[in-house]
Parts: sequence; C-alpha cells; structure tokens
Amino acid sequence: MNKDIRQLEQKSLYNDLLVNYINGNQSIIKSTVFQGNLYEHAVMRELHEKLFMGNLSKVGGAHDGGVDITAKWNLNKIYSTVRKEVDLATMYPPENIPKRIKLKSRMINPIIHKLSRGEDVEFDVLIQCKAFNKSKVAPKEFRELIGTYNTLVSPKKRNSSIMIMCSPHLLTPDGLKLINSIDMSLIYLRISQITQTSDKSFDISHSGKLLNYYENDTINKLFKGCGIQEFLKLSLYNK
Repeated sequence: MNKDIRQLEQKSLYNDLLVNYINGNQSIIKSTVFQGNLYEHAVMRELHEKLFMGNLSKVGGAHDGGVDITAKWNLNKIYSTVRKEVDLATMYPPENIPKRIKLKSRMINPIIHKLSRGEDVEFDVLIQCKAFNKSKVAPKEFRELIGTYNTLVSPKKRNSSIMIMCSPHLLTPDGLKLINSIDMSLIYLRISQITQTSDKSFDISHSGKLLNYYENDTINKLFKGCGIQEFLKLSLYNK
C-alpha cells in the first residue's frame, strides 16, 4: 500500500475515533469524564498528525499511574522531511554539537549524530493530559509529573524515554523555570480542547489543535539539530 494512502487512512482513523466517541456518549457530554476522554482523543490525533508518533494507546483510568497515553516516536521521518526544506547542517553543524553532554544526574547523547548517519532513533513516550485546568499550568502539576516519571521510568531507560504534558493552557513563569531546571526529558504541548459550535455540534476540524510546542533544556540539548521546531513552524507535516 502506498505510504501517502496509509497516512491518510491513519488521519481518517483518529477523526473517526473522535466522531465515534462523541456519538456514543451523548448522554454524558456535560461530564468531566467525557471532556477528559474527548481531550485525550484530540491529543492522540495531534501527536500522530503533527509529530508522526505511532503505537498510540489510551491507558488512562483508575490505575494509570499518572499516564493517559503511551506512544512510540521515531524521529527519522521528521528529520528526513525537514532536511528537504531546511539546510539543517548549516544551521546546526553536527561537529559543533557534542556527542555526549553531562547533566546534573546523567549523561545524554544528542540524537543528531545517529540521525545524520541514517540510524533509527525511537523513543518511548509517556503522555499526561490536563484537560480541566482553568488557568496556566503551575509548578505543582510538574512536580507530580516528575514523580510519575521517576516511578515509571527506570534509570537505564531514561535516555530512551520522554515525558509529555498536554494542556489547553500556557505555562506560568514559575512552571517554565521548574521544567528547565530538571534533568527529565520533558516536552510541553499546548493543545486546545474540542469546542462546540452554535448548534451544539463538536467542531473536530477547527479545534483540538496543537498550538504550542515547548522543549525543556534537557530535550533541547538532546534534539539539537534534528529540526523539529522548523518542521512544526513550516507545517511540514502537511507535505
């Protein structure tokens, strides 16, 4: 099967999941359970369509350990796509990026060196969704996230695991300062909630979208030169 056809089918799949969830849960649409699950479905769609993540699985529940979604993230497709449009080697000369960087508690190996050699680069991803916050995400939520990461990710897997927090809201200055001070590989995504139109139908085409992508200092060093920021800025996921 043609790759583009497969990609279109996957995009259709995630929209179909949203529609099926909405249609099958009309009796509880005002509940927080409905809103939380709807948001998680929107997050899964955006992770797949905008960041090319795969193996997305919704695991939220009473015993989720603080994780709502798990995924696999292979960076090779983003890297190969953005290189066709942007001269990454000139912007971020690989020889200027260290092969190993010492953090407070561990060493990391910037992935550009593997990507530039054509080697596969894949991460396990743990995603937490904060759909109900009515304000900016504050340090308290990130402290809880750090606890989740330390509980679920063993030290030997921390170089191949990433934590993502998703929320419809911006970070507070204190939250920003906190996430940049920790060694954990963390990405913050601002993804809007699915909204209802004047006729009370859910607008899955124009809401529930990725608005902001933010890497903490650890991820920024790990991903230096691989072009994710440029990929999103130029909307290359539509290519």
